[in-house]
Amino acid sequence: MALITADRVYDTTTTTGTSALSVSGTAPTGYRTFSAVMTTNDTCYYAAVHQTANEWEVGVGTYSSSNTLTRTTILASSNSNSAVNFSAGTKNVYITMPAAKAVQVDASGNVGIGASADALLTVNTIASFGDGAASTPSIAHKGDLNTGFWFPAADAIAASTAGSERMRIDSSGNVGIGTSSPSALLDVQGSNSYTRIKATGGDYALLDIDSPASKQPILRFLANGVEQARILSPANEGASQLAFTTGSSTTERMRIDSSGNVGIGTSSPSYKLDVYSASGDAVVAARSASVGAGLYRAVGSNSTYAAYNAVVSTDATSQQHWYIGGNGAANTLAFQTNGSNERMRIDSSGNVGIGTSSPGSKLDVAGTITIKESGKAYNLLVSSSSTAYSGYLATYNSSGTRIGYLGYWDGTNLTGAWTDGTAPLLFGTNGSERMRINSSGQVLINATSPHTVPGTNQTEVNGGLWSVVTTGQAAIGLYNTTSAHVGLYMFEASGYSGFATIDNAGSYTSNPMNFDSTGKVGVGTSAPGYTLDVNGTVHYTTLTASSDRRFKKNITPIANALAAIKKIKPVRFEWNEFVNERRSGYELNKPTFGVIAQDVEAVFPELVTQWKLSDDCQDALSVNYEKLVPVLLAAIQELTAEVEELKSRPCPAKES
Repeated sequence: MALITADRVYDTTTTTGTSALSVSGTAPTGYRTFSAVMTTNDTCYYAAVHQTANEWEVGVGTYSSSNTLTRTTILASSNSNSAVNFSAGTKNVYITMPAAKAVQVDASGNVGIGASADALLTVNTIASFGDGAASTPSIAHKGDLNTGFWFPAADAIAASTAGSERMRIDSSGNVGIGTSSPSALLDVQGSNSYTRIKATGGDYALLDIDSPASKQPILRFLANGVEQARILSPANEGASQLAFTTGSSTTERMRIDSSGNVGIGTSSPSYKLDVYSASGDAVVAARSASVGAGLYRAVGSNSTYAAYNAVVSTDATSQQHWYIGGNGAANTLAFQTNGSNERMRIDSSGNVGIGTSSPGSKLDVAGTITIKESGKAYNLLVSSSSTAYSGYLATYNSSGTRIGYLGYWDGTNLTGAWTDGTAPLLFGTNGSERMRINSSGQVLINATSPHTVPGTNQTEVNGGLWSVVTTGQAAIGLYNTTSAHVGLYMFEASGYSGFATIDNAGSYTSNPMNFDSTGKVGVGTSAPGYTLDVNGTVHYTTLTASSDRRFKKNITPIANALAAIKKIKPVRFEWNEFVNERRSGYELNKPTFGVIAQDVEAVFPELVTQWKLSDDCQDALSVNYEKLVPVLLAAIQELTAEVEELKSRPCPAKES
């Protein structure tokens, strides 16, 4: 039948009675005739309605011949749903469908079959399709008719693309990809079979292999249907375990337990990696076919290295290249290269020996230590001669010439014996000695023997600087090797430091200049009482003091200076033995000049200060003679004014 939902068939008949309807074959404008849409034996739903009488009928008709519609089944009618005995007159005849079977098209173009349309196509009952084939699927895309779904057998469905079957679900529910006879719930086959699980979002991509609590979830690997290996979670052996098996006998080879321990050769690993062999060696090896084993760990009775718990590197012929193991000694670790040649050992005490199997210290090197960049000079060379206790550290240039060193010397060369304990420690640059520390602990720079200076330990620079250390005293000085005098001697003693001069015989002046802990400087005295305290005569060419008006305030004239000066008696005197016993530098039995501090204190206390002469003496008084000068100037000015006033008086008449 070529009838589609969009066809509108409308014809007329003058047939009377209940016989087949003979239609006119003419349709009004906008409609089609029965002959235009139907062929012989086509069926349709029809409706016949009398134009003037209340007679109508709906049913299923068969197009039996040209313009003849046989009334096959009456579905509804004005005659109690029986065939209507049409009276004379014109009847309109339509092709239609009953409401329960209607095809409906709404304003949006949605089609409903047996129901109102709520989608592009709505079917109220089952839609059936033909079987189809891979190249012509029953359900196909309008523009791609060789891609879709078809029905290869009873209770089976297949999907094809480009005219070839790609997937099948059989009657047992098995899904086959690349096979039309799946033997498992999911059977994937192909020359290069590749299955991918990929998450494009979320936290992970997950593949579950779930089994009942008493069963083992297993991932199997087969070759041509024969089992080769398994990955499984052993049932009834504790939670969260994973086992790996090989061979058709499913022999377990490796186990990861719930603690994360990995066991190889054991199903109960006790360590993070537990390798076990019930017989022979337990070996861990990393190797290449051409080079041999890069790592070989052997423990057992059948290995050459079993007794030593060795880690060995061998070549492809099992020739040993290097070895790490106990070497038969208890609690030791030995390192060998080139066969059985031991190069280093760590003994049971933790001593490390290089070139020796019996280290006597934490690091015991029997041989030369060299630090050198290829093609360049040695950065460090530690060497020794055949004589015990001699040796040196040296640097060499690229031609092998020693350019710097630190070592012991016997007076001839750097590799001589040091058996008597008197050889110095030498420091050299550019192939020449620059500094030495002798057996007395004296440090000499550009010198090989010390000068005579105080103390037993010293640092001496030829032509320049030296230092000495004596009991309770440290010193540093400058000397001249070509003169009779050493030069300047700077020392440190308890509570003070100072400078002295020293001669070539080691004699030095006593306390010529001292500095106490408060910053006071004493010349000729070790106990200065002032910022500068000179015990002796001071000679100077010029002496100045700050006196700028801008630095002063509360400026007032000195009043009655002449009267005050009259109370201070200038005296001539000699220093007594008391002061000389307590402070050296005072000249005895020699007249000198000055004033009495107590007289000055009575009129000008500002010019008198106290100072400590000695520990057994009360504070003594001293006079600031410098500040007496302004007082004397004021007194002179007062005296000058009196003289000028006297000069201005008229001269008295002479007596007759």
